[in-house]
Amino acid sequence: MKISPKISLAAAVWVFGYCCFVQNSAAQSSPELYRVLIIADGVTTNDFGRLAGVFAGNREIIRQCASDNGITDLNSLTLVYDRNADALEVVDRRDGTVICSPFIFSGGVSVPNASGSFRERLAFVYLNDNEEAAGTIRGTESYRYNSNGDVVRFNFTGKLQFGIATEGKRTKIYTAFFFTGPRFVPRG
Repeated sequence: MKISPKISLAAAVWVFGYCCFVQNSAAQSSPELYRVLIIADGVTTNDFGRLAGVFAGNREIIRQCASDNGITDLNSLTLVYDRNADALEVVDRRDGTVICSPFIFSGGVSVPNASGSFRERLAFVYLNDNEEAAGTIRGTESYRYNSNGDVVRFNFTGKLQFGIATEGKRTKIYTAFFFTGPRFVPRG
C-alpha cells in the first residue's frame, strides 16, 4: 500500500524540525530513550466485507496504551524508542516511566559497517509483549561516537510490516515507517 504524499510530507517536516530546532539536551536526557514518529498505513475489512484503509500513528498508539492502563491524560504520555529494550514504548513525559511496550524487536540478523557507525538489521516484531511474532522490521541504525567511544548521536529509521488479529475484532495488516529524533528529555 502506498504512503500518501501528505503523510510523507508530515514525516519530513517532523524529522527536519527535530533535527534543526530541538536543542540537544544529552546531559539532562535519558541516554537510551529517543523520541520517535511512526506512521502506519494498513488494510482491514469494513462492515460490508470490503477491504478498507486504516491509519495509525503516535496518537493512536498512545491512546490505546492509555486506555489499556486506565490513563486519561494523553498529554502526559509520549512514544519513544528504547535502545536498551529494543522497543517502541509509551512513557510518562514527566519522568520516563514505561507505561507499555507496543512494539518489541527481537532476533533476526544485522550487518554492521567496519567502523560500527551504521548497522542494517532485520528483526521480528512482537506486539504488546505477545510471545508470537506479528511481523518484521527492516531498519538502519546510525551512530556517532565521541573520543571516549560513547554514543553522542543515534538515529534509527525502520519499516515495519505486521498484522493484528484479535478475537472479536477485525484483522488489520499494516506497513509502517518510523524515525527516531533526539534523546527524550523528561519534563521533570
